[in-house]
Amino acid sequence: PPSHQCYPGCLAVNLHRGWRSQLSASPVGSELGRCARPMTSGPPLADDLALALELIRSSSDIALEHFRPGVGVELKADGTQVTAADFEVERFLLGELSRRRPGDGVLGEELGARGAGRRRWILDPIDGTTNFIDGAPQWGTHIALERDGEVVLGAISRPLSGEVWWAVRGGGAHRADLRAPTSSATAVHVSDT
Repeated sequence: PPSHQCYPGCLAVNLHRGWRSQLSASPVGSELGRCARPMTSGPPLADDLALALELIRSSSDIALEHFRPGVGVELKADGTQVTAADFEVERFLLGELSRRRPGDGVLGEELGARGAGRRRWILDPIDGTTNFIDGAPQWGTHIALERDGEVVLGAISRPLSGEVWWAVRGGGAHRADLRAPTSSATAVHVSDT
């Protein structure tokens, strides 16, 4: 049967069925949830992928420093929960992207949009904040790169299991060890239809 690859920014939706409603309810999720069509080949994004994987590993380390019982919780204007870890991770990501990709825009779940341009990084510093607060392992950082309105790269982490999933437009989807994402990568079979 023909192979169908996931649109990279929605890798989390396809790997974790049932998350579509949670993803589409957030500003970042609506960006990451667009995956109804097959990917086409495009230019290599090796440098951006390397950066995304480095940032996701560092973000996981920052979040793990906060992962403990009694982590402080605040309510956002929309009534959803947020922790200091959400803000610290997003500030770290914004700082690194501002320094290393100064011409790129950024859309973060907690701190909103910054900059503009043909390229925009989309960030969810801690997807699964409720799980994070409750001490459950199903949480992590999501990073995507959009170019000219099309998501071309996506990566998600699960720090407690030490895993990362990533996809690049035209390059398929992969699962790997968070500490060695490129050397340990295995292809993920997404769909036959």
